[in-house]
Amino acid sequence: MKDKDLHTYGFLGYPVLQTADIVMYGDPNSELVVPVGEDQVSHIELSREIVRRFSVLYGLEVDPVFVLR
Repeated sequence: MKDKDLHTYGFLGYPVLQTADIVMYGDPNSELVVPVGEDQVSHIELSREIVRRFSVLYGLEVDPVFVLR
């Protein structure tokens, strides 16, 4: 981690924007289907956690169920 520049916007901004895209384009009454490869599974797990935290902080009832395909 010493050689990584973690002070850039992309380090935090990319996962948040990716999560916003997934949630924004999903149907509110169904599971969120995310077609990704195995290399993106960790990003989807982070997205799931971002949605959970957002729901707790703002009192929303959003169930972050992501189905990988």
